[in-house]
Amino acid sequence: MPQLMAEANAEKYIKDKNEDFITLLSGIIGQKKRIHIHVGEVLTNEIDTIASEFDNNNKQIQALAQVIDDAILQTYKLWPTNYIAYDLLFKTDQFKAFYTENEKSLFERRLEMRIDETNPQMVEGFLAMYANPVVNKMKYEKPLFEAKEEMKNLLIAACGNDRRVLDDIVDLLTEEQMKKCFEKLTKVYGYTGSYGQMVNR
Repeated sequence: MPQLMAEANAEKYIKDKNEDFITLLSGIIGQKKRIHIHVGEVLTNEIDTIASEFDNNNKQIQALAQVIDDAILQTYKLWPTNYIAYDLLFKTDQFKAFYTENEKSLFERRLEMRIDETNPQMVEGFLAMYANPVVNKMKYEKPLFEAKEEMKNLLIAACGNDRRVLDDIVDLLTEEQMKKCFEKLTKVYGYTGSYGQMVNR
């Protein structure tokens, strides 16, 4: 946070000796709720391409750094806290399907305990730490609208032919998401669960 605050105030920030290492170590040995470890593909082809395209060592290093960044960002695991922070930071509910109200309340409580909420820069900096992975991930994925439309078409095509698709989707839903789906299907669309039921739209 000190570095973020300095940058927000257009101030020069000088890191302490081994500050990055200590921060990383604190994150590793600190209390964890969930952990995701992802091992990426070996970058042999990318390294060969870089070697053939660039003669300058500096350009090769820059290109390799970009390849590594791309690999990390494309496979980065996003948690509910990332989506919550994004929605809070940008005052939207774009990703509300990825977290529950209880998870959001717990995150907001953590925000209250760790940050002076009367300081807009501190709040924005705290939220940005969690939201930036979502922003970065979006750069490598289709726009949400396009992804949703594609998913709708896939579900329409699959659900009429393969019951396993519906089983898998239901298994992925959280309890909160299940309640919302059930309410929408029964109260909004009038489905009763009878096999083959047709509903006038």
